Amino acid sequence: MRKYLLSVPVLLFPYEILTVLFCIFTGYGMETVFQNNGLYCLLALLVGAIVAFVFSVVLCLLSYFQHWTAKEMLHLAMVIKLVHIPGYLLIFFWGLLCAFTIFTIGFSFVLAILDGISIGMTGLIGAFGVQKAYHTGQLNWKEGLLHGILQFVFCADVVSIVALYLKIKNGQKC
Repeated sequence: MRKYLLSVPVLLFPYEILTVLFCIFTGYGMETVFQNNGLYCLLALLVGAIVAFVFSVVLCLLSYFQHWTAKEMLHLAMVIKLVHIPGYLLIFFWGLLCAFTIFTIGFSFVLAILDGISIGMTGLIGAFGVQKAYHTGQLNWKEGLLHGILQFVFCADVVSIVALYLKIKNGQKC
């Protein structure tokens, strides 16, 4: 249960991006939360990204030192990636809308970078699960390499982690 509590900052990061976008584009909360200063919004995102990254590293280190099973680590990564899907869809939608005008196209690039950071954090957790599956003999090196790389590829990471978790859960060799 503790691992799921430690994953909360990672789980919430895409939704923090959406909250900041909502504040910027609607003005709601800008005065009370960010004192009408866009730099405070960026600072909030930076702090959120750093905290989420630190917690993803902590989860990986705990999985190593506390000898979590590959199934436990893959399940955690799968839950995180599945919870992120609605956030990614909304961020993609906002990025697409921002790309239509010259004045907001910069937001599209920033959103793509933030999505990449988020995928990197969840990919790290997924890659540790893949590494555990490889070291316990549940994956051969080709499958381990493929699934390890796919943890950092947008959309393919979700398909990979779900398929891998189901195989490990059912005790099948890949």
